Amino acid sequence: MSVNIKEIIYTSELCSRLSLRNIPNILASIHEVGRRNNFRDRITSVLLCEARRFVQVIEGPEIEVDNLMERLYCNEHHQDIRVVSEGWNWCRGFSGHPLTILNPWGEVLGVNKLDESNNAVADAVRRRILHRLREQIGRPCPNSSGPERLIQKARA
Repeated sequence: MSVNIKEIIYTSELCSRLSLRNIPNILASIHEVGRRNNFRDRITSVLLCEARRFVQVIEGPEIEVDNLMERLYCNEHHQDIRVVSEGWNWCRGFSGHPLTILNPWGEVLGVNKLDESNNAVADAVRRRILHRLREQIGRPCPNSSGPERLIQKARA
């Protein structure tokens, strides 16, 4: 059996010329375009957003994941993109979610509002990111309750 699901975790910042007041519209735009493209490219992902900072887990076929990263580097919404982890998995961690966005207001875009898995999705993302960070730095990371501390740790 081969490992054929590529996974990338990256951090980025909202482009400095964009206003925080526009975050709801920006996230809605990212969600609309990203969900359509990810579905087409067989990519699943979860994006955590807090203030101007993003953490995203992307998983899918290698070529499509690499192409998505190239598009993100050119995307008007992101700056200072840093890959925290890049690796391979046997299976998807977010199957059925082309793009889920967890935003600063506790709303979840891309998951049915009545679905009780919202917190489970957020917890799964945090666990996956912490696991990859542990692998990268070779030592346990402190527990974190949100993406802000994860991003700080990734940049350290």
